[in-house]
Amino acid sequence: MLLHFSEKCSIKTIAMTEKQLFAEVKNTFKSYDEAGLIDDISLRLWLKNELRRFGNNIMIFSDDIIKISNGKGKLPEDFWQLKYAERYDSYVYKCKEEDKDILQNSFFWKQTIEREKRFVDGKCVEDELVKCVREEVYFNDKRMELFYNNPRPLKLKRNVDSRAITKDCVNLPNRLKHIKCNEITIKGDYLYTDFKDGYVFIKYRAIPMINGEIYIPETKHNRLQIYLEYFLKWKISEDLWLNNDDPNLANKIQYLAQMAQDNFGLAMTELKFSTLTPDTWTEIMRRNKAKYRAV
Repeated sequence: MLLHFSEKCSIKTIAMTEKQLFAEVKNTFKSYDEAGLIDDISLRLWLKNELRRFGNNIMIFSDDIIKISNGKGKLPEDFWQLKYAERYDSYVYKCKEEDKDILQNSFFWKQTIEREKRFVDGKCVEDELVKCVREEVYFNDKRMELFYNNPRPLKLKRNVDSRAITKDCVNLPNRLKHIKCNEITIKGDYLYTDFKDGYVFIKYRAIPMINGEIYIPETKHNRLQIYLEYFLKWKISEDLWLNNDDPNLANKIQYLAQMAQDNFGLAMTELKFSTLTPDTWTEIMRRNKAKYRAV
């Protein structure tokens, strides 16, 4: 499925899904694919890790609420770098019936909205302004509104991997020198805290994903897609060769590795001068979400 961006874009831009990319790559390895030797999980891991190499040229800003249990919480699947994090308390929630014609078969999705709302003892009032985060969770024909309040700053530990945070991350220790607050760190796919349970609201740079599927932007000369195809073909060939599934792939591995290397620079250059903007991804996410809800 190809989704066209907003007419506001100066050129027509299309996003390719990971499934479409994998299908293109597998077409070169039909016999191996039919034999069950190509693993989609490995393809997805290789793709995600490789997209991270393009950094800010491809990433978008996103946000989420992480539930902390026993001092750790799973980071979002599209997480790349932390921009800032705050600790929140769970406050109140409301459950509403939605139009069944609109939400039929929608199953589940959520959006997070950071805003200010007036609350006293769980009731909305006019004389007290409290910063909170509202999370809308849609499940079948119901909509739940969850509110989180009482934000507190969080400080990153000094040993955190610098690749997991933005250069201007608000939670860096030198930015919170004179503030007493809880500490956090990032290891692998988890956020670790020095408190046992709670909620952490994060804003972060993210790999472009919609409904759990990675989207690859198509630029003017399609260099990123071409590079990723060569890269995945190289990784598949290398994997087959290392596992002795086909010992005759050595020459192909060398060729594909060289083609991937040649096309990486072209893809990076084109992305740097492309017309992709945060608004572009916001528009495609909006359209995709509306379609997903209406299916």
